Amino acid sequence: MDIGPVVDPTRDGFADLIRDLTGGIGVDLAVECSGTSPGLTTAISSTRARGQVVQTGLHTAPATVDMMEVANREIAVKGSWCYNLTDWPRIIRLVAAGKFPVAKAVTSTIDLVDVVTKGFDVLVDPRGDQLKVLVNSK
Repeated sequence: MDIGPVVDPTRDGFADLIRDLTGGIGVDLAVECSGTSPGLTTAISSTRARGQVVQTGLHTAPATVDMMEVANREIAVKGSWCYNLTDWPRIIRLVAAGKFPVAKAVTSTIDLVDVVTKGFDVLVDPRGDQLKVLVNSK
């Protein structure tokens, strides 16, 4: 199955590129996962008229949205909490039973004193190779 090109949504002209790739129409559905105002704006501007945007990224601050653009193009914007509260007990049971190999997702373990340089800095680096960093608090 061809999923199309991989493009960087943080680059200028992303919405124009999406329109070019979709014959001037835009995507049917955009799922915004970053939890940022620019991410939500990009998702909306990349979506076709009467398309949908689902907000799954959890915002830590209020987002600014051009509601005139949403209204003019009749875009449906839907919020999502990502998980049902009932998912976690089931997932914890599956992990405890060894059904999910979660240890494979841990790419490094660091000491608490290194949490900024070997934790946060590494995880936010777009060239980084870490997936999940555990912090040893002892």
